[in-house]
Amino acid sequence: MKPWWINALIVLLVGAIAFVVTSTFLTHEKVEQMKQPEAELLWLRSAFDLDEASYQKIAALHRKFQPACVQMCDELMASDRKIDRIMTHSEGMTPQLQQALDDAAALDLRCRKHLIHHIYEIAACMKPEQGRRYVELMRSRMSPHPTVQQMLDHGHEQIP
Repeated sequence: MKPWWINALIVLLVGAIAFVVTSTFLTHEKVEQMKQPEAELLWLRSAFDLDEASYQKIAALHRKFQPACVQMCDELMASDRKIDRIMTHSEGMTPQLQQALDDAAALDLRCRKHLIHHIYEIAACMKPEQGRRYVELMRSRMSPHPTVQQMLDHGHEQIP
């Protein structure tokens, strides 16, 4: 009869091999999926049961929208950094801070309009019910900004 530790070692070894093989296979599969053009649209194709023609139209719109989206995100982050920098060195509402806030509001409005236009372009490539469901999903995820009431209700909870 074998000592118990040999059996334990065999079980551990088999488990380790199974883990490595499984994780390597799954990781390889994910990497291969992400290499596909518009890989981030695969969820959309599946969730909305898109036919090939609709998917190709949406993929073309996505390619067209992507550079503008990246640029707008960069501009929004730069705007936030500018406001943060000004507030760090201000004792109150200065003309520079007011201008930075006005610029940020204009930029936010421009970005929202562009995004909403894109959402409706995508929805128009779908069957009507799918399009309505897509618009609702995007609408529910669109605003990262808290409402005034949320800030009043929860703002003090976040103070360290």
